[in-house]
Amino acid sequence: MINIRLFLLSIVLFASNIALANPINTVKVGVFNNNPIVFQKEDGSHTGLAIDVLENIATKEGWKLEYVHGVWKDVLKKLKTGEIDLIVGIAYTEQRSKLFTFTQETLLSNYGIVFRNRDVAITSLLDLQGKRIALNPKGIHAKRLSELLKKLDIEFIPVDAKNNHDVLRLIEQGKAEAGAVNRVFSIMHASSHDAMATSIIFNPVEVRYASPKARNKDLVETIDGYLNSMKKDQQSKYHLYLDRWLTKSDRHFKIPTWLKWTALVLVVGFFFAVLMSILLRIQVNARTKKLQESEGKFRSLTENSRDYIMLFDKQCRHIYINPAGLAAGGNTEKEIIGKNHREAGFDPALCDLWEEKIKYVFASGESISEEFGWESVEGKVSLDWRLEPIFDETGKVETVLGIARDITERKKTEEKLKEKEKLETLLAMATTLSHEINNPLTTILGYANNLKD
Repeated sequence: MINIRLFLLSIVLFASNIALANPINTVKVGVFNNNPIVFQKEDGSHTGLAIDVLENIATKEGWKLEYVHGVWKDVLKKLKTGEIDLIVGIAYTEQRSKLFTFTQETLLSNYGIVFRNRDVAITSLLDLQGKRIALNPKGIHAKRLSELLKKLDIEFIPVDAKNNHDVLRLIEQGKAEAGAVNRVFSIMHASSHDAMATSIIFNPVEVRYASPKARNKDLVETIDGYLNSMKKDQQSKYHLYLDRWLTKSDRHFKIPTWLKWTALVLVVGFFFAVLMSILLRIQVNARTKKLQESEGKFRSLTENSRDYIMLFDKQCRHIYINPAGLAAGGNTEKEIIGKNHREAGFDPALCDLWEEKIKYVFASGESISEEFGWESVEGKVSLDWRLEPIFDETGKVETVLGIARDITERKKTEEKLKEKEKLETLLAMATTLSHEINNPLTTILGYANNLKD
């Protein structure tokens, strides 16, 4: 048994020694088309800024690079499952850092740019309201622009694009008023499309290399070391590759001073507009909250009230009626809301009275009250109907509040009191009359008795 354990231990140690003795040899590299960072040429080989830098490092380290080409989604999946050792040209995000091991050094910085159709004026994010925007659903900049517009409550119509070329193509064909691509792509290819760059830039990202989580630590650290060294040396191959891939189209172009000032004014104007939009949104949200609280209190009071409470617009239509009012008439909200009394099927004679009073309050801005009898589902009732004007911010009557209170019992009590008063009056008259009659009779009887004597 001891000999078997020693044998197994020797195998483990032997395997470990082999692993330590053999440095990184073959590296499976995930690649996709994202010109000029990385892309596949017509002959099937791969090139681009990320490839040039990696191959320079591989030559010095003696690595054999084995490229695994595919669409972005498939290559990213292979990185997650560990089928490849490295991916090039991937944008760093906090969420992705939990899944992959990124190089500490950045290959280059990138950001999104909004392009527009030359016949559409777009100078800020606010101008994208209601516009058709071409977006590549797989692109990180498209996702960030969508999130940014939603945060600012800017509604837009997304138009799906297959890739960055398709974004600019949809814009120049008029199928979209605007679209988003990354800066690096725009440097290389925007001139081949009839689409105009705007001053709207967003979502700065860092493009790096990455490997599966907790794997190939030596590989990532080696790349970091070379990148750090090359970026410090202005004469290194890294800066030569940057010049080759990112500045060849505009190497001799000098930005005019007027354009710099114009860009500065546009940027300042953009941030001012965004700031004003945010402040306005805060004020609107605050007012909305107050209105919601007021509405909540109003509904709490009205929903539990036994009085019939309703709101009318200028056409005498119901825009609100509480449960007590609906129950008294035996109606549903669908039968009442949006209709005047006549349309809801009430007594025409009462409809004339009600509409006359509502219109008077709208015209005069004064409160009034009216008492009338009405046939409810429980029988005839007497109502005390009070109408109050509700004013808008300009002082004009916006709606009329109606509160009808059932005073049937009060009316009955008043009638009883009136009857009692009548009876008391008749009793008093009868007593007086009886006294006046009794006095002559007493005298006559006295005289009769005297005669008798």
